[in-house]
Amino acid sequence: QNALGIAKAALQSCPGSAEARLHAMARAHLETLFADRNAHVVALFEWRRLDPAASAHLSHLRDAYEAMWVEVIDDALAAGLIHGDRFLVSRFILGALNWTVRWYDPNGPRTPDDLADELVAMILSR
Repeated sequence: QNALGIAKAALQSCPGSAEARLHAMARAHLETLFADRNAHVVALFEWRRLDPAASAHLSHLRDAYEAMWVEVIDDALAAGLIHGDRFLVSRFILGALNWTVRWYDPNGPRTPDDLADELVAMILSR
């Protein structure tokens, strides 16, 4: 639920351009991941071990969150910022962002905002 709130707030506070919205979602995603790494490792990689009620609740939250991403990705596709199939693009972006929970070092040279900006720059078609 926290991820949904952070993402909604990020989108509401950014300018309306597709690129700004993509950056805002990436930053919000990493902020959420790194705020509670352990919970997100379970949610991302161990969700099959949850009891049915918890799994259903997590699936509902994931679907709502991914719907927000699809809207942002659709805007970026329409603006020509990125290219490809919406499903593949969304899986690529979310996969790249989600995997950072495995390797990102909070004591390293990049802040989460720096990392989000670099990852978004990699996927933009320029």
